[in-house]
Amino acid sequence: MNSSITFVVTALNEEEHIVPSVETVVAAATQLGCDYEILLVNDGSTDATPQIIDRLAASDYHIRPVHNPRNLGLGGAYKRAVTFATKEHVMWICGDNSETAEHIVHIASHVGVADIIVPVLKAGRQRPFLRRLTSRTFTSIVNLLFGLRIGYYNGNVIHRTRLIQAVPIRTNSFAYQAEALVKMLRARCSYVEVPYSSRTYDGLFSNAMKPKNLFAVVTCLFRTFVDVRVLGLVPVLPADDRMLGNSGCKSDRRVDCGGIGVFEANRGRPTE
Repeated sequence: MNSSITFVVTALNEEEHIVPSVETVVAAATQLGCDYEILLVNDGSTDATPQIIDRLAASDYHIRPVHNPRNLGLGGAYKRAVTFATKEHVMWICGDNSETAEHIVHIASHVGVADIIVPVLKAGRQRPFLRRLTSRTFTSIVNLLFGLRIGYYNGNVIHRTRLIQAVPIRTNSFAYQAEALVKMLRARCSYVEVPYSSRTYDGLFSNAMKPKNLFAVVTCLFRTFVDVRVLGLVPVLPADDRMLGNSGCKSDRRVDCGGIGVFEANRGRPTE
């Protein structure tokens, strides 16, 4: 594999899982034979996670610690980590060791096919019914709102680093990846979907289903709908980093959206 990857591993109170998570990522990177770095993100943990992260970073030059001063939420932790990424591509990994090296290799082996690699979870009845229902409902709502046909919005998506660094992600919630994908596809980035399965499906409910998190997700979808469908905003992305996509949109003003990057308002029809 000729491309390089930054693995963003986010962790909140994962003292029991962060070490095996890193071992899994290292095993996957070794199989891929790629240049890589691991950004270990401590998102305000109150257990021994920060100390373990520092110890891991001290023992392997591929690993860099990122300590958030407070809990930023999954989206906030991801956004902050992406600003430190130095490799060509960025892949998010959860610090709960829910992925296998084989799954990571399978997804990452498609790097170079498109701007975005979108893993689509195929869990079947292995996953609790309520979690499957929630996931499918969320996916259906996003697709309906934005006229898309993406199969899954919450997986280990791989982005070209310079592109994702230029996308204004406003939310800190679990919906950060959906917001990023909607805006990048609006800018005509290319993508490929890759089916995969996860190692574990612990718990009847996802943390995303807690009232506070659900409210944040709904707020994210509303804001993104206004930005994309009402105001016609399109992310300003580096043209030289596109593989297949090119927004080619006429624009007449620039708006700071309080996230990573800026938008331009699309006031005309896309040009060919």
